Amino acid sequence: TMQAMSAQCDLSQAQVVGETRWLRLESLKYHDEAGVERVWDRCVRPHKASEQDADGVLVITTLKGTEKDEIVLVKQFRPAVACYVLEFPAGLVDSGETEEEAAVRELKEECGFVGLAICKSRPLPLSPGMTNEKCTAVMVEVDMSLPENKNPVKQLEDGEFCEVVRIEKSRLLEELNRHASNGVQVACDLFCLA
Repeated sequence: TMQAMSAQCDLSQAQVVGETRWLRLESLKYHDEAGVERVWDRCVRPHKASEQDADGVLVITTLKGTEKDEIVLVKQFRPAVACYVLEFPAGLVDSGETEEEAAVRELKEECGFVGLAICKSRPLPLSPGMTNEKCTAVMVEVDMSLPENKNPVKQLEDGEFCEVVRIEKSRLLEELNRHASNGVQVACDLFCLA
């Protein structure tokens, strides 16, 4: 019987094809399971310290102290897909920042809520056929009885525009479909939750 080979890729041999402030395009040579050398292109974030690190966080928020069991989302224009997208609050992890700190910061910036990170996933690949980008899902609880969460104030960066969308969890699929029928794309991870 033949023993199957495992695919191998030496990332240190990646050829940079192009680069901007936020993205780098690389061409990789790798050997597939049959031992055949192949070429694959991928997009990476230049600031990433290691292949295992998370580039960003996805913030899954629970509002405590409300009558309805709601999920907190943001709707924002995404130039890469040329339309509005309904998605979880999210953002990049800054240098020296933990994933939990990034999640709490992003929630405050995009939604105005002050929360507490309670658990997180490992860094998860987002689109492994195209990029090495990884995201950590962080569960954040927001105590709605706190004064700072009564009338949340967003702290958006220059050029950032986010509309906060709160949806009752029991109506999530129905509401996502309603937004989609109005021309808003729904992020894949969000649709999978529904």
